[in-house]
Amino acid sequence: MSTTLYNALLNYKKKQQYMKKLYGKEYLTYHFEDVLNKYGKVVEQRIVKNIGNVLQINKADMVFTRPNGKYVGRNILNYPFKIIHKELGIENCRFYDLRGSYATINLRNGIEIRDVADILGHKYIETTENFYISSTDETRKNVSDVFDSLINSKTINDIIKYEIAY
Repeated sequence: MSTTLYNALLNYKKKQQYMKKLYGKEYLTYHFEDVLNKYGKVVEQRIVKNIGNVLQINKADMVFTRPNGKYVGRNILNYPFKIIHKELGIENCRFYDLRGSYATINLRNGIEIRDVADILGHKYIETTENFYISSTDETRKNVSDVFDSLINSKTINDIIKYEIAY
């Protein structure tokens, strides 16, 4: 997690603590509850509101909440995201697409693909390669320019400038 994001979340957590004190017993809290399949195996966990705010087992500290603690999910970001894109004239961009931008920017700036794949939660780097790295005209030209600079040598220059002596 980047320092900027960490500090933003830390400050938001302080705000939530203040709101908990302000709302007191009226502040809503949640916990995780196991969902079992027909064989008794846990297949997922669901978020359940604590009735009376007394349950402390499997406590869920939510990030996306209203001031009173009501869980709203990350969908609360969708509307501002759409407004910003409309104002900037950006079309066909989903919030999820930011993952691809994150991966591409990091990879183009020398971060190892294994590290990016780990942060994105990919078990195999092929997932990162196949779905999160995009190629552009600019990057393809850069590949040619880098190759040119790597093979540039006196011998190559002599071959390029070869003239027949008559």
